[in-house]
Amino acid sequence: MFSKKLFSVALAASVFVGLPAFSKTLTLQDLQDLPSSAPVVQSNDVVNKHHWAYKRLVNISSKYGLDVKNGKKALTRDEAAVLLVNLVGKIEQEKINLSESESAQVQILKEEFSQELSVMAERIANLQASVDSLKGSVSKMGKSKGKSFTHYYGKNFKIGGLLQARFDGNLRDADHNGVTGKNFSFPVAEFRFKGQVHEKVDYLVSMVPSRNYSGTSALIGETRVGLKFIPNNDILIGQTRLPIGHEGAKSPTTLDFAQRAQIGRRFNNTRDIGVKVAGGYKYLDYYLGVYNGSGQNQSDSNNQMSLGGWAMFKPLADTEGYGDLRLGGGYFTGKTGNTRALAEYEQDTWGFYGDYKLGSATIKGEYSKRQGFGGAGTKADGWYLTGLYDLTEKLQLAVRLDRFDPNTQTASNDITEYAIGTNYFINGKALKLQVDGVYSENKAGRDALKFVVLTQYMF
Repeated sequence: MFSKKLFSVALAASVFVGLPAFSKTLTLQDLQDLPSSAPVVQSNDVVNKHHWAYKRLVNISSKYGLDVKNGKKALTRDEAAVLLVNLVGKIEQEKINLSESESAQVQILKEEFSQELSVMAERIANLQASVDSLKGSVSKMGKSKGKSFTHYYGKNFKIGGLLQARFDGNLRDADHNGVTGKNFSFPVAEFRFKGQVHEKVDYLVSMVPSRNYSGTSALIGETRVGLKFIPNNDILIGQTRLPIGHEGAKSPTTLDFAQRAQIGRRFNNTRDIGVKVAGGYKYLDYYLGVYNGSGQNQSDSNNQMSLGGWAMFKPLADTEGYGDLRLGGGYFTGKTGNTRALAEYEQDTWGFYGDYKLGSATIKGEYSKRQGFGGAGTKADGWYLTGLYDLTEKLQLAVRLDRFDPNTQTASNDITEYAIGTNYFINGKALKLQVDGVYSENKAGRDALKFVVLTQYMF
């Protein structure tokens, strides 16, 4: 247990950045020791192993290194609220990049324990008053030309980023597309600026300084405004990832291998300008989007819109001892090209995904098919099957079987990749090392064998 003095210093830091900047884990006893007119414990209600909130809190907290009584004992609602505060503090301190689904789940937990969090806030307010004068001094120092730093940039303004360094070593011939590997490269070098202009309105601007100013390799990455006026839903306006498939729509920081599966590389991993809605509920996560259809950092080339959605069902969300199961699928459609430069044609993509986690083992698979792959009428499809096993809390073993057919109407042209790798989470996803071996069997060209080493640092 840490002292009140240390807690006060940590609180003072959190006042200025708007986050729980605790140097050690906050406990329920620490809150009980604070003077207040309201008791911490409001009832004898507990969150047992069968409560939906218990499972979500245990899963996310354990994933990011917080102990939840070894995941075996029930929690009081106040203990659960304290654990939630520590989880949010750890996420912000270590710059953990939550998935959109995890972010929605954390928001749901905040709403579930809003009463307990309000009581905690009343107690902490007594200490916050003691640093108000210091807060005012810092606010004055931030003023420039009549505008304070907080007012000008919004609340909780942060600068973060991501750096990935990669080495591709070709042991046999070339990659499946006949191009020699790049050896040393930086797949992602990105700066992110984010903040809030209102408690329910935030913004994110990501810039990739190694890129150009236009096209799919443009300087501007994900750039959007987020609206949180609908409970459990985020409305994202701007340039975001297209909701095509599961792995293809994920951030590169969350991948099981250094390289996406072939359907993710071929069908998605791109952004466009439009509106996307991301929702998270107990048994359902979903994405819906409408876009220009012209691609990342491109002016719209036609009058058509691209539409798509993806839904993920969680049938075991309220069960205990049966693991976690997710099943989902989606569809995306739109026109590509334009009449002046390229022939305009319809492009439809649909797919299915599923994963199941029990203990230290996870299995996941995805199938996707596209009509209009590189040209009107061309049909392509592919699938992958991935197995993961957590050897320790930091070390994970991964295997994947990955097949892609660029033209299903042409025989003997599919590409099959066999991959085995290890993921070492030095500090969660904020600092990790991936080492993969990949064998590509290309029926229409040369086979290849290579190993890939990727390091990732988030700040």
